[in-house]
Amino acid sequence: MKEKIFSVIEHIRNLLSEPFIFNELTKDTIKFNKCYASLDLLEDSEQAIEYYKNTDFEIDNYGQKYLFIYGLFEAFYIQERAIRCVIEIANINNDYVKIELEKLGNIKELRNDIAGHPAFRDRKNYSTYLSQPSLFKEEIKYRKSNETESITINITKKITIQEECILKILNKILEKILEIEKEHYLNF
Repeated sequence: MKEKIFSVIEHIRNLLSEPFIFNELTKDTIKFNKCYASLDLLEDSEQAIEYYKNTDFEIDNYGQKYLFIYGLFEAFYIQERAIRCVIEIANINNDYVKIELEKLGNIKELRNDIAGHPAFRDRKNYSTYLSQPSLFKEEIKYRKSNETESITINITKKITIQEECILKILNKILEKILEIEKEHYLNF
């Protein structure tokens, strides 16, 4: 999946280097730099996700397990914030993208529960914790202080959802930029 994501990002970067696309999308250097920084963040965080997928958990190394899980969910969060920035710059506001963003938002809520704000979920009046014996590469369990049952998260499935959403949104952004390019060449 990494190669597909990187390929679309490279295509977007190449198109953004065209002055007329720059003028159409960004209108100023700050937005342009923000867009490029966001594309860099998407690539960097995808590298972290790929590392997670390709690295085994050490059986009794809970420090490593926590670091990997917290890092994975932070990479998810970074991607979600970065893709929102590129969407804003590309001025895409359609139902398709909103559905994909909602899926990313659901993953972000899990991140907030287990890695972002576990001691006290603001305005939700509960705290959460991961249990050491439930930390596996493919699946983790956590509990909310206001509930008796554990919540199971299929990590493999979340990674797939995250990467598919990011790729779908990047392809929509690419389509929009290609439309701008096509209109430009038709006008000239």
